[in-house]
Amino acid sequence: MKWFCILFFHFVILTTLGQSIEANVVQTLEFKEENFKTFVGVDTQENFYFTRDQEVIKVSGGQEWSYTSFELGFPSNISLLNSLEILVFYEQANTFVLLDRSLSETNRVQLNNLTTPQSAQLLTNAKNDEIWLVDNFDNKLKFINYLNDLRSSVSINLPEPILDLKANFNEAYLLSENNLYQYDTYGTLLHEIAVVPDSKLILGNRYLVLNNKEGYILYNVNLLKEGTFDIKQNNTVDSYMKDEKFYIFENGIITTYQLEIKKK
Repeated sequence: MKWFCILFFHFVILTTLGQSIEANVVQTLEFKEENFKTFVGVDTQENFYFTRDQEVIKVSGGQEWSYTSFELGFPSNISLLNSLEILVFYEQANTFVLLDRSLSETNRVQLNNLTTPQSAQLLTNAKNDEIWLVDNFDNKLKFINYLNDLRSSVSINLPEPILDLKANFNEAYLLSENNLYQYDTYGTLLHEIAVVPDSKLILGNRYLVLNNKEGYILYNVNLLKEGTFDIKQNNTVDSYMKDEKFYIFENGIITTYQLEIKKK
């Protein structure tokens, strides 16, 4: 494996709405020879995760680990919320697996086999043994404990079809064509904001970003706008956010930006 690193330089990208946000390039890493298909993200130990066909791949320095399940197909979502228990959801198989830090499978959960069977369009993890999912049949957001689904069961009727689901330990963020919703683990709608169609949701632990034709819009976790920054106009590139670091993966290269929010 060939891993080129590291170019340090300073590049201020932009300012705007009530505050100014500087996006400074602090690192570039090249993964062109590995032919990774998608960039998943970065965990708390600065390990990088990718997919390549049906493989889930973890890269740390010169080492690489991978996980593949041909019977489950292609991963639909990979959550790095807990770096010691990576969740990989396979929509077609209606199944998710949990992987340890070596990407060895530690648990496999078929949603059809739960005490109350589920069918998920979107799924991600929360804390402990709990998951968020958006139901395939009746467009409901559900928060359940997959070991005992009577313990933390929440089912919420959603007002419109959901395109994306992201979550942290306490809240779920659901993106539709025109709105972004925030729910807590009790099923309470905390906040709702309008979004531009074709927006892309990127959730970090301290901030979230909506990427659309207007650029990158930064919000805090309570959906209050912090400002905008502009890195690339191509909103189809893979992106990830952790703390104030923003990662872009394009043409086999990860570029890391440090975001600095300045009060005017």
